[in-house]
Amino acid sequence: MFDLELFVGRFHPLMVHLPIGFVVMAVLFKALDIRSSTRTYRPALKVSLLLSAIVGIVTCLTGLLLARSGTYPADQLFWHKWTGISLAVLTVFWYLVEFRWSVRPTVSYSFTALTLVLLILTGHRGGVLTHGASYLWEGLPVTWQQFFGHDPYEAEKLEFEISNLDSALVYEDIVVPILEARCYSCHSDRKQKSELRLDSPEMIQKGGASGDPLIRSDLDKSKLYHVLTLPLNEDEHMPPKGKAQLSKYEVKVIEAWIAQGGEVEKMVMHYPDRSALEEWYDDLMADQKLFSNELIPSQPVSQPDPTLIENLRSQGVLVQSVGKSSHYLEVSFMNVPNLEPELIKEAAKIKEQVIWLDVSGKNLSDQHLNELINFTRTTDLNLSRSKLPGNSLKKLSQLKNIQILNLTGAELYGSALEDLRGWPELRKVFIYLTGIPSESVERFLETNPGIMIDTGGYRLPSVPRDTMVFRFKG
Repeated sequence: MFDLELFVGRFHPLMVHLPIGFVVMAVLFKALDIRSSTRTYRPALKVSLLLSAIVGIVTCLTGLLLARSGTYPADQLFWHKWTGISLAVLTVFWYLVEFRWSVRPTVSYSFTALTLVLLILTGHRGGVLTHGASYLWEGLPVTWQQFFGHDPYEAEKLEFEISNLDSALVYEDIVVPILEARCYSCHSDRKQKSELRLDSPEMIQKGGASGDPLIRSDLDKSKLYHVLTLPLNEDEHMPPKGKAQLSKYEVKVIEAWIAQGGEVEKMVMHYPDRSALEEWYDDLMADQKLFSNELIPSQPVSQPDPTLIENLRSQGVLVQSVGKSSHYLEVSFMNVPNLEPELIKEAAKIKEQVIWLDVSGKNLSDQHLNELINFTRTTDLNLSRSKLPGNSLKKLSQLKNIQILNLTGAELYGSALEDLRGWPELRKVFIYLTGIPSESVERFLETNPGIMIDTGGYRLPSVPRDTMVFRFKG
């Protein structure tokens, strides 16, 4: 279907250079006119100003049409749009001041200066909109960039749509957003530097002009891993110097994916070594979860005893804040090889601060459960890949604040799903690989429509990409 607005709007990047040139010419002729005692440059000033006003208005109209496509960040678009409109209006008034109205020379000088300043602001905001906030600084030496507030070594945080790490598809949910943000601008259907595309598994396997294999389980033979881990000043380092870089955690994620042969259907839970993925996820959530996660209580809590935390960490328990400047904690026993009930009892000494609890991959007894029910403020409980005794979920329903329950791959008893009826705040349960039949799920949902049951096992269709979906903040 023909879209007239979009068609006309896309002439904006072509048109935008014309008013810039005409305004610069007008400023130049005005400067010459001020220096000259004759009126030699007035005709040239009149023509350049008239063209600036006419072309500026047309450029604004095409820009407004292009803005309606909704493909630009709203906050950056706002400033570019209104500085551009102001520039067009100011150019018209400058023409009237010079050739239609009788005003003092100082008024004319003021319009000249304001028009030049607004031209610079409009151009800068347009550059930020299309190339990013750091575009002007990226060609400078690193020390200069840091002086101006841009650190080329600091990777921009991305956003990911992951509600549970275990059931996330490593390629589709994690690797693809990283490649989209960091690599697609040069290696996708729009541009193929070195004849390389990274926007599909098939293109990644095909590789680029060098013929070197991008993906190999032996990292020393993987071209993709090699260029990502070269020093920043090396010519072959990717992304190239001046472009947004991957964080150290994102590099580790790509490394883990490459080491698994670049498979596209594996979930995180299927990786034999998930440490890199878990570290990446912890770093991602540290900035996001404090202010945007409903699983974090709004009421303040006192600071936990640091001595207790250090004691737990010395025994292999992961204890960390759920976000910057928060006293609420996430506690994980996943690195404790033989979890004893006494250790859970020890962790319960900071139960007022613990809201996220990970007891995944453990063989749990009734004694373990007797200690777990003391974590009454917990909102997210991870029991994935654990073996649970009979009626365990009924006992754990004493945790009245649980909203998210992860049972992925857990060994459950027959009536486990029915025992979830007694969880007052529960809103989402992961039951992938638990063996619970679909009929039981359907019966449960009929009487508990407020609880979402995630059965996993997703298979995403192959969709031709004719547009890019950006998952990061500008």
